[in-house]
Amino acid sequence: MENFEKKQALDVGFTEEQFQQIMSIPLVAFEEIQHLTATRASMTSDQTKVVNKAKEQLGKPYVWGASGPGSFDCGGLVKYVYKQAVNMELLMGTVNQEKYGKEVSLNSLLPGDLLFYGTKGNTYHVGIYIGNNQMIHAPQPGQNVTTVDIKYFYPSFARRLLSAGPVLKQMEFVEIDRTVMINQEEKEIDTLPWGQKGYAKLGTTKSIQGKVIQLTQEINSYAYAPELKGWVDKKGMVEVIKTNCSGKIENGGYQINPLPWFNGVPVIGYTKDHIGKQVVVSAKNGSYYYVSSLGWIDKKAFGQSLINQIDAVKNGNIITNKKIVVTEIEKNGVINTIEKEIDTLPWGQKGYVKPGTTKSMSGKTIKLTQDSGSYIFSPDLKGWVDKKGLTIK
Repeated sequence: MENFEKKQALDVGFTEEQFQQIMSIPLVAFEEIQHLTATRASMTSDQTKVVNKAKEQLGKPYVWGASGPGSFDCGGLVKYVYKQAVNMELLMGTVNQEKYGKEVSLNSLLPGDLLFYGTKGNTYHVGIYIGNNQMIHAPQPGQNVTTVDIKYFYPSFARRLLSAGPVLKQMEFVEIDRTVMINQEEKEIDTLPWGQKGYAKLGTTKSIQGKVIQLTQEINSYAYAPELKGWVDKKGMVEVIKTNCSGKIENGGYQINPLPWFNGVPVIGYTKDHIGKQVVVSAKNGSYYYVSSLGWIDKKAFGQSLINQIDAVKNGNIITNKKIVVTEIEKNGVINTIEKEIDTLPWGQKGYVKPGTTKSMSGKTIKLTQDSGSYIFSPDLKGWVDKKGLTIK
């Protein structure tokens, strides 16, 4: 049985050490805790929502890697409760969750605080503090979501995600590698996903319909393109297959269009004027090939050897497991004398582009609206900058 549980734990990302620690969590009999009640006095609206939503999960079974609504592991319970209660998106896993909010003393806990077990960076368990020294958590396989007095299972440290002020809004950029074509549905190009605090419009996709571009980050219905230096609604694009195969245009009688042919699409040329021309087909969409210097062309305009090459190319569009968390803030900063890059994404993230630096801006006060570790976004700069280049107020 233990081997079966261990395999399930390892399959969803726990280490063997974490598995052993989880299986060693002390269990407190229900009769020892049933008389305890959570503190309600002086709770903020958000704290009340989190506590109430956590209580609604009592009695639901523990399942490795589960995040509700019918079953949970410890991190899945936290993720579900915070999303449902205050619309805060958290990553799965205690090691990820211990990065949210701020650390607080175990002597000054408030309802809604997250209680962690294990060493920082290698935690194995988390629960939600509900007041009166009580925590709601999903203990281990064979157990249900329950309440425990933390004197029986004392945490290693705590993090606070809630405050008397506005709830921290967080978003999660997911690294991807996708090839897409801009379609005929005109969409904005923005510095952040549309609607996020501090976003600004850079332009639109109107003049680049049919263009093939790469995407390196996404969040919900928005994706980031390094070539555009910004984010676009995914409704304005169509996934295509990257090919990058060389060959010649061999047959006349076909149109060259800005988009794969449909009734009414403009004609921008004819293949009869390019017979024998060596080209690179960089993408395909069904039976149409994309040549960046010309446009979209029916595959029948090309030789059979090139068609065979392209037909053999597999779809390479992927989503990776790499994610970064971005937190909404409302602060000001003063640019100092340490010159730093201004980037379209936090420095080092896949697809980031450097539009400029802070070299000539020393002493300038700027707004700050998004935070991601060592980097912070300013709508005034229309980009991300290393915090070492700022004095943050």
